[in-house]
Amino acid sequence: MADSIVPRPNFACRRIFNNDQIVEKFDRWLLIKGKAVNTRINYTFTARQFGKFLDKPLTSATKEDVRAFLFELYSRGLAPTTIQSRLDALRVLFDC
Repeated sequence: MADSIVPRPNFACRRIFNNDQIVEKFDRWLLIKGKAVNTRINYTFTARQFGKFLDKPLTSATKEDVRAFLFELYSRGLAPTTIQSRLDALRVLFDC
């Protein structure tokens, strides 16, 4: 008797992560990539800060959200180098 093949539905199974889980996975990814401890601390801090600013899932962030976040940092009087560092961290977050 031949084994019958059961067709599977044609859909992708997506796991939904909350922002804390995304930041935790991001930190582990940075560790695996061999990033320095201070880099990991700063990048995960920025990811958490951006997640709180968004008040929605990081996975649904848009360019406008990033711009609004950077403007918020600018309006608080942060140094341009700090703002650039935050932008660099977000670029790495969304590229990984």
